[in-house]
Amino acid sequence: MRRVSTIAILVVLFLAVAAGQSASAPGSGSPRPADLKVIHMDDPIYPPLARQARISGDVRIRVTTDGLAVTGTSVIEGHAMLKTAAEENLRSWKFAPHEATSFVVTFRYKFSGEEKCEFLPPVVTLHLPQEVDIVQAPEWTCDPVSVITRKKHWWSRPWFHHSTQSL
Repeated sequence: MRRVSTIAILVVLFLAVAAGQSASAPGSGSPRPADLKVIHMDDPIYPPLARQARISGDVRIRVTTDGLAVTGTSVIEGHAMLKTAAEENLRSWKFAPHEATSFVVTFRYKFSGEEKCEFLPPVVTLHLPQEVDIVQAPEWTCDPVSVITRKKHWWSRPWFHHSTQSL
C-alpha cells in the first residue's frame, strides 16, 4: 500500500511539472516577456527629488498589456519616489501586436561617477521588456561662494570705517 501511494505521488508531481512546461511553451497561450517587442516608449528619467536626496534602488512592477499597450501596473516593491517615475514611464510603452499578457519589469536606479556641479543626463540601458537601468552621476549642490574666490569681509573694505568717536 505504501508503494502504491508513493507511485501515485510521483505521477501527480510528474503531471504537474508537465502541465507547467506546456503552459509556458511557445504558442500555447500568452507570450514570454522576452518575445515581446517594445516599439515606442518615453525616455526614462531619474526623479529630480530622488536624485537630490540620493535615493537609489530597484523598482519591480507587474505590467499588464492588452496586446498593444500597457493597461495596468502594480508595484511589487520599490521606493515611493522611484516607483512613480517608473509607472509613468511604463504607461508610455507601446508593443508590437501580441496576445494580452502580464510580466514583471525591474527598473534599477543607481548612482555612478563623481559628483558634478552641473546636471548630467542619466545613462539609460534597456533590456526590454524586463529590465531598465538608469544610472545617474551624483548631483552636488553647488555653493557659488565656494566656487568664487573668497573676497574680504565687508567690514575690512576701505569704505567701511569703524569709529569709536562719539558725535
